[in-house]
Amino acid sequence: MNITIDDLQNLVSDNGDPEMANNLGELSERHSDLKSAITHYSNALSYDPSFSKAFFNRARCFTKLKQFDKAIDDYEVLINFYSEKDLVKSLIGNVYCEIGNYDTALKYQNEAIDTNPNRADNYYYRGLSKFKANKIEGALFDLEYSLKIEPNQQKVLCQIASIKRQTKDYQGAFEAFNKLVLLNPTNGHNLYNRGLINFSMKKFEESSNDLIAAHKVGVFQATQDINTLFIKKYISNNQVSAAISLFNHLIDTSSNGNTLSYLYCELARLEFEMGNSVNALNNINKSIETNQNNVVAFELRGVINSRLEVSLRPSTP
Repeated sequence: MNITIDDLQNLVSDNGDPEMANNLGELSERHSDLKSAITHYSNALSYDPSFSKAFFNRARCFTKLKQFDKAIDDYEVLINFYSEKDLVKSLIGNVYCEIGNYDTALKYQNEAIDTNPNRADNYYYRGLSKFKANKIEGALFDLEYSLKIEPNQQKVLCQIASIKRQTKDYQGAFEAFNKLVLLNPTNGHNLYNRGLINFSMKKFEESSNDLIAAHKVGVFQATQDINTLFIKKYISNNQVSAAISLFNHLIDTSSNGNTLSYLYCELARLEFEMGNSVNALNNINKSIETNQNNVVAFELRGVINSRLEVSLRPSTP
């Protein structure tokens, strides 16, 4: 029997326990049911008005729902009793950043850093605000300083990589994505992004390897069409081996008959254009076997057979 999030919440009562109500809120939030999450966090706060964790959680949900005034209200309450006021100020600044009020955002975040210059998150949030305010150098300084305080923060590395990619600092972006891959080798999104950067740096073989590795771990965000676009780019840059490698991987991982027929056909076309008519014929036959209605494959097979007949015809003495 499949139990849904609603079933579970109906089965479990918080019994007036703020911790249980908060846990139910976190469960709802993990399942993207933000309105239910807010209800549970509010219940937790009705049981214990000083339960800081529920305030943080509810404010985060309000921010996600773009109910910014309510988020700020929760953080302002926290400032009155929560011991780590610098973190609260950083988060208030983050809400103002989401609104687009960067001056107010930076005012709160500067105060946070003045209060506690040793918290990595304070520099992270100020870095986000500076980036959105188009203060790129200042943003990178804060983000990199955050890493000095607390190395290997994946969210910070992701932001640095994103900024450096947008500013076409591909080497810097590669270094950040490379660290992310080393920290989490099975994250397909990091592999995919490193593949994009490798492609921008014209490291086509490395790019192909990253794309294949990303697809293999099951979280590759690109569609077959995007993959074939990369193949065309590889071909246009005379990186035929990278293109063939990616074609073969797509064929190995595809279960759709029409897609397989298309891939075999395109691989045959590439090999035919490269002068390998025997391999081309083998793949075009597989394309037709997979989909008897692929008219393009039949036409290409005729062209391939014509070339083979010419090449096998004995020369006139």
